[in-house]
Amino acid sequence: GVLRASDQSQSLELSAEALVARFARQGKKDRAEEDVCCSYIYIDRQTEDAGTQNVVMEDMNAKQLSHFLLGRTKENNGILQRFTKSKSAKHSMIRVVWTPRTFQVETRTNQSRMDDTRVSMEDRVATFGGGPHLSQLLDLKDGMLARSIRE
Repeated sequence: GVLRASDQSQSLELSAEALVARFARQGKKDRAEEDVCCSYIYIDRQTEDAGTQNVVMEDMNAKQLSHFLLGRTKENNGILQRFTKSKSAKHSMIRVVWTPRTFQVETRTNQSRMDDTRVSMEDRVATFGGGPHLSQLLDLKDGMLARSIRE
């Protein structure tokens, strides 16, 4: 099948194989086989029946991405996003919650190094979606990043 991908400047049509090949590269070199190459963020439709919306984030390596694109049943209600490796040795993510009455900026940094293959891939990239024991939370509400977002 052919997938439609939206780039900032253009719309692309890619085969599943071409998408896996593109996501499996980190810059000009191939990622290691066990490295995360993308994240799939979607709404779990099973929780909607209970009156709540559960947003799920799945991280995948190239083999898992290939299975996801070619063999897995899915409800096209999410975003497939290329994984960008942190510049530091440990994965981190920034989350901003911003409403007219609330402003919160926080970051979670994983406890494990990205290159520590003794730890599962899922545990090495876990931040807000993983167990609290896998990462460390830091509130950034008074920092330079928060001030620049407010402006």
